[in-house]
Order: sequence, then structure tokens, then C-alpha cells
Amino acid sequence: MEKFADKTEYYYTDKGDKKIKLIFRERINFSGFIFPEIPENVDFTFNSAVFENETDFSYAKFEGKAKFRGSVFKHDVKFRNAEFKDEADFSRVTFEGEANFTDAVFRQDANFEESVLNRM
Repeated sequence: MEKFADKTEYYYTDKGDKKIKLIFRERINFSGFIFPEIPENVDFTFNSAVFENETDFSYAKFEGKAKFRGSVFKHDVKFRNAEFKDEADFSRVTFEGEANFTDAVFRQDANFEESVLNRM
């Protein structure tokens, strides 16, 4: 996903682990994209990502865990008809625009703990 990001920064977790933070400045269209299950030894997530423009995940399929913890969506984001086959972590996410989850399917737990939704 780094090739889609306009910028990458690094941050440290509470445990001191160095992680990549993806920053997407342009409008992003992941509509219909299939996100495969990511092996445990591969460090890829959308955790702490910043989406500075409209973002579309409509009809996307997340085969493995969907990790968006601490991300910021500064404009509208669509997850219409998206399918989450494993756990979906949207904890501590800030949705500054409209968050559209119409007809999204969560087959496992979905965590929105401490998230801020301004419009849904």
C-alpha cells in the first residue's frame, strides 16, 4: 500500500515498536479491491493512516483482519457493500466527513471503541 500513499512517516507504539504511518493526500478509490489476508510476519496495516481527501472502499473485500486503529478520515469515506471476513478494528478512528457503511457485512467482531463519527 505504500505505493498508493503520497507520504510515509514513522511513529512508535506504546511498546516502542517503530511503525509506518501512511498519508494519502489525493482522492483514493479502493472500490472493489480485494485485500488479501496478510501473514502475521508482514507488517502492513492502515493503523494511524491519514486520508486527506475522499476515500472509497465500496465493494472492497477484506479477507483478513482490517486494521484502521487510530486512522483519520478528513473527508467522506465509503465502505458501502464492503465485506469484512475477519475482525475489523476501527477503534480510535476519527471520521471528520460522512462515514457510509451502508450494507457493509462484518462476519467477525467490529470494534469502533473511542471512535469519533461526525456524520454517518
